[in-house]
Amino acid sequence: MALASMSKLLTIIAALQLVEKRLVDLETDVSSLTPTLASQGILQGLDAAGRPRYDMSNPDLARFTAYRGRNINSGSTIGERFGYPLTFEPDTAWKYGTGIDWVGQLVELLTGQTL
Repeated sequence: MALASMSKLLTIIAALQLVEKRLVDLETDVSSLTPTLASQGILQGLDAAGRPRYDMSNPDLARFTAYRGRNINSGSTIGERFGYPLTFEPDTAWKYGTGIDWVGQLVELLTGQTL
């Protein structure tokens, strides 16, 4: 059974426990801890012809889905769902999306346990 958004609260609690234990700080640049996140590109809008490159609910990400030939929400693991670019530089904007999934990946790395 998939927990989907119900897991967000549990992930946040686990992350805040790590903050409380001083294993990570809320201001820490975690890209050094999560190589996958460090290598994520930032969405760059248009191609040479001026057409948007990506698609999805975000029009740019929807075009990216068509470009990649697969739905970004496909895949049975979190790792399989991280193959698309960030829509903005971290700490510059907020949007409902996979941010909590990245926090969950950090929790797993720091604890050595799966969520």
